Amino acid sequence: MARFCPKCGKSIDNGTFCNDCKPRILDYKLSSFKICCVCSKLFTHGSWKDTKDLQALIIKEIKSKIKQKDVEVKLVEDLPELKPGIQETLTAEVTKEGVVHEIPYKIEITYCNICAKKGTQYFEGILQIRGSNKERDKVINMELDREAKNGNVANKTVNYPNGIDLYMTHRRSLPKLAQRIVESIGGLYTLNAKLFSVNHMTGKEIYRLNVLLELPEFDAGDVFLFKGKYVVIVSFGKKITARNLLTNKKIMFPYVEFKKIKEKDSESVKKLDTYKTTIIRLHPNQEVLHPENYQPVKVLNQIDDAKEDQKVKIILVDKGAIIV
Repeated sequence: MARFCPKCGKSIDNGTFCNDCKPRILDYKLSSFKICCVCSKLFTHGSWKDTKDLQALIIKEIKSKIKQKDVEVKLVEDLPELKPGIQETLTAEVTKEGVVHEIPYKIEITYCNICAKKGTQYFEGILQIRGSNKERDKVINMELDREAKNGNVANKTVNYPNGIDLYMTHRRSLPKLAQRIVESIGGLYTLNAKLFSVNHMTGKEIYRLNVLLELPEFDAGDVFLFKGKYVVIVSFGKKITARNLLTNKKIMFPYVEFKKIKEKDSESVKKLDTYKTTIIRLHPNQEVLHPENYQPVKVLNQIDDAKEDQKVKIILVDKGAIIV
């Protein structure tokens, strides 16, 4: 039995309408978005996404929820003002094969998981920094900025004569933060988890993590008597790099070793005073002018290409002077 399209009368094999008259139905899921009123991040697919073009990201997400491909999406209204609490249902125009469909999508203005904690008393851990200075603060602040981009910020700062306590919003990343700082400028860190409270709904124990970050008690250029050797500190990192002033050989050691040796025997690890003076003789042995009594002093580690009247920095030992 012949079949005909009821709209145009064309012969058809199956269905109700011919391909030209078949109603264009858009298959989609309702899009619902949250926008952070502070940082303008968009919450979609279970996470907050950062973007430089909020409307472009919304269009992309609406497209992802339309079953048909090769569609064009246009937002009809402007996005609402980014004030927390605003909820609106807006309209998007979706064009498929010349046919324009209007579909709704929902917008809620709120706070993202990061901005919701900023400026509050909330914290999960304390980073206790001891032994910092202006140069070290540059590295620390760089790492704190890196943490802030990932949502870990200091909501409270407490200053002490020998350091600072930072009350951080996320405890899980604190050990890695401390490790990165130690790898850059040396030192050591210790972890201490303390029971803070109990969730009365779940019975789960809530812990706060204290991370004590002890930075080296010396700077590059400082001279020490270390395990019977005269060394100058060269650089910091996972290990401290120093140079034996008498042999000119490089030595490396972790800061924890330096600290343990000093605690066990303070006389075996001692910072030495340095003095500025002048080379007054080259032959038969190099000599410098004693900085206090102005007498000639033999140089124990003679340097290449030395010149008379050359300014040098020295330490004084029993048998003479050592050029740093």
